[in-house]
Amino acid sequence: MELDPISAVARAIETRLRTYFPEKKWDFRHVPAALTLAEFKSHVSRNPLLALAFRSLPPASNSGRIFQGDIELVLTIVVMNQNAGTGARFFGDKLGPGLFPSLATVIGALNGWTCKGVGTFFVGRSDQTYAEGWDSMNMALASVDITARIMFDDVLGEASKAPEFLTLLTNWDVRPADNEPDDDIVVRSNEETDNG
Repeated sequence: MELDPISAVARAIETRLRTYFPEKKWDFRHVPAALTLAEFKSHVSRNPLLALAFRSLPPASNSGRIFQGDIELVLTIVVMNQNAGTGARFFGDKLGPGLFPSLATVIGALNGWTCKGVGTFFVGRSDQTYAEGWDSMNMALASVDITARIMFDDVLGEASKAPEFLTLLTNWDVRPADNEPDDDIVVRSNEETDNG
């Protein structure tokens, strides 16, 4: 089991898809689940794009002391083709990949695929979509829902094996100079509390 299964899932999907969508021809980005138009434009270049976003992680009904649940992600496929009006952006041609074969490849690569130590991936609903405010006739987009059952290891019990894990969010802190205020919490004894 992974101490950080969320990152492991995201990296596993990217690695798996890179087998079929090579880096020289496709961009791959990790993005927020809701993109503004400005963010979308910043990720779209001349290359087709796979954009992966974390959506949610609801707990399983039988999740006990060790958290488990189905992580939900969405992959957006963006293809572009200069042969506007010919259907090439959907079917592909020598100028670029098509949305439909790209979507079929993502489904074939991920649905039912088991990544050792991470989990088994399943593809849910796929939809053709669009970027609101972007009116290019050369572009086509689809979104693909992806899930995997993940379980968190006993993080507190495993911390001794990975002492840096629990400090990932705070290891950028610096110690304040002497006599400067800091965020240390000092627990007062009952005697101090009773006296005022």
